Amino acid sequence: MAGYRSIGLMYDDSPAVNVVCPRDPDPQCNEHFRQKRIYGDNVTGVIDDSPAESIVNRLTKLLQYLAMQHPHEGWDGYVAGGTLDWSRIAVAGHSQGAGMAAFIAKDHEVCRVLLFSSPWDFHAPDEQLAAWLSKPSATPLDRWYAVYHAREPMAALIARAYVALGILPAQIRVLNLDPNRSTTVSAHGDMIYHTSVVGDFTTPLTASGTPAYMPDWLFMLGTPR
Repeated sequence: MAGYRSIGLMYDDSPAVNVVCPRDPDPQCNEHFRQKRIYGDNVTGVIDDSPAESIVNRLTKLLQYLAMQHPHEGWDGYVAGGTLDWSRIAVAGHSQGAGMAAFIAKDHEVCRVLLFSSPWDFHAPDEQLAAWLSKPSATPLDRWYAVYHAREPMAALIARAYVALGILPAQIRVLNLDPNRSTTVSAHGDMIYHTSVVGDFTTPLTASGTPAYMPDWLFMLGTPR
């Protein structure tokens, strides 16, 4: 879509950062958790992810495989000498995955960032946002785009996190349509609003059957650099 080559990367996403860290006494739990899951750095013991399971290693190995198996499709342009060329990569995610995308974009200058309903990293009891959200961004702020649903359970925290990340207000869309409830879905209660921003079975549809949020998605995608 919109000229992108796309990868839906599988990674070890259990346990989730927002299950483990909100009540951990270490205020750096969220940052260390994500650092280990993304890069494989052994900076915390709260998860046992190995370096081989890390997001960066999985993406690197996958791109190398695609370049070898499909040499005419251009996958070799995203990794060289075992190193990712972040300047050619857009990062995106929903929920926990959006936090991973944001963390990467803080560390590396990527070509675009698309956040769907996350991150909301915080620690209790006062719901103080994680410090990493306010760190300087290697990716220019005009490349950050984000959405969330006004009625999802963590909407207020997500809104605060987007401010902390420095995302420009004009590049944040607050969605408000009722979810599609015509099929049996795994999301229950208010979490259906959380999944509806991208979920195949819960995204609201137009009268013609197309996703009602398509204009918002295209706005976020923009034109690949």
